[in-house]
Amino acid sequence: MYIPGILVSFLSLITFFIKIEDPLRVQFTTTTLLTLIMFLVMITRFLPITNDKPIMEVLFANLVVIVFSVDVFVILCSWYQ
Repeated sequence: MYIPGILVSFLSLITFFIKIEDPLRVQFTTTTLLTLIMFLVMITRFLPITNDKPIMEVLFANLVVIVFSVDVFVILCSWYQ
């Protein structure tokens, strides 16, 4: 469960190195966002219910917020150009 999470986290960092003008950036960030959400759903299904939040759940929830904000930023930048 850790290796796919690390790979998806690395892919979300790659989105910062793609040029804003590139139309594939929006598709790439959207795909990464959907993958992060899918992993978040998988983690919540497999982990037992406790009072503490697992670190992987917190990590993926934060990555979802970051990738979503990058996706919105790219869309807004492409509209204003």
